[in-house]
Amino acid sequence: MRKELRDAINELERVDIKLLHKLYLFRCLTIRQAYRVLYKEEYDSFLDFENERLNKLIELGVIEKVAFHIDNFALFLTTNGVDIVREAVQLPTQIFNPDTKTVKRGYYRAGELRMSPRLINHQVHLNQFILEFSNIAEDYGYTFNYFDEKHVSQYFTIRPDGLIQIYDTDFFIEMDMGTESQKQLTEKWNHYRDFFRSQEYNEKEKKIVVLFITQTNKNLDARKDIVRYTASQAIIDVFGEGFDMHIGSREELLKLVFEELIPDMVQQNDTKAKVLRLLHQYHGFSIAQGERLRGMLHDTTYEYYIRRLNDDGGIRALFGRVQEFVLDDYTTQPLSVLHKITYHKRNSNSYRLKMQREIPYIVVASDEQTLYKDLLVTDIKNLENIFFTTVERLERRDFHSALFQIDMQGNLYHFKNDGLSERVYESNVREDLI
Repeated sequence: MRKELRDAINELERVDIKLLHKLYLFRCLTIRQAYRVLYKEEYDSFLDFENERLNKLIELGVIEKVAFHIDNFALFLTTNGVDIVREAVQLPTQIFNPDTKTVKRGYYRAGELRMSPRLINHQVHLNQFILEFSNIAEDYGYTFNYFDEKHVSQYFTIRPDGLIQIYDTDFFIEMDMGTESQKQLTEKWNHYRDFFRSQEYNEKEKKIVVLFITQTNKNLDARKDIVRYTASQAIIDVFGEGFDMHIGSREELLKLVFEELIPDMVQQNDTKAKVLRLLHQYHGFSIAQGERLRGMLHDTTYEYYIRRLNDDGGIRALFGRVQEFVLDDYTTQPLSVLHKITYHKRNSNSYRLKMQREIPYIVVASDEQTLYKDLLVTDIKNLENIFFTTVERLERRDFHSALFQIDMQGNLYHFKNDGLSERVYESNVREDLI
């Protein structure tokens, strides 16, 4: 070990080594991010940290400041900083790739971790999402693995900005600063289509969920609509049981992950539990997993299969309609449900070939306005044999009144009885959006 490096290590505290390691894993941090994550408990103020600790680390030559975004600075590792990380966490000198039978360097040099100042803001926002994710996960007691795009080795045909692995799911993190055009977004989705067609995708072991984080100072809802529209036009057919996507701000997606998606992984999703309880206790349905019908629905898995049964176990018929449905939860707006809405006619025809009847589809939305807007944005027009509802409607109305259909003009209709053939005009949702 070089004397210069040994002298620098002797000047460092344990928390400084942690900072260097985080800078290696995250590529950079702003000065305030470094302070909040590692030094807030040690220094009374940010200025004390900057004057007493940060400047010393810079003088030791283990980190450097790079200006970006007017008056902000990001911290990067120097060559000495990388060498200290290599020593501290035992990064391999070389690694062997069994597929290509080649040997390559097992770590990144400082120059490979640096980036153009114009790209730093994107990286900083990505890192902020991960730092907040980590804090919340720690509060819940969840363990996970995170890999920046530079360190992702689990996938070769697709390179998300980041990868979070937790339970049986790989979260692909895509950080959007609102600067990509519709053409660029479409190109991104085409890369995902190539990935979907790859042998690597076919051999994957985990479910993949893309978290598309929109971070813009302009109209956030408009940006989310553009992302949803381009994705639905380019790759609506690829979404499904093993591949899904959610779109939202950093705050929205953090809330979604910890209140809905992770609880869903461990069978503790309160929203779904309430929907199923209402269907069973209030509306008299027997609940089963939709997986059992996959072979009859064009190899498509709906979440639930619900039926009203007679005393002898047969399916009841009311007002001329057999009381059976497949059902999905759309309260979190997963694109996989938009996929099933788009292709339900095909799936129901497959069911009819085997059972001599079609099967209707119920989609549980968060509210009528959000549902209508998403259908309008994604240009989904064929809604035959598809019914919608909300948790509130299931809780407060009879079943036939809780279900509704909606046309492209925003006219919303519920039903006169459980035959679901006689529609009753209720309101115009488009007028509510204006």
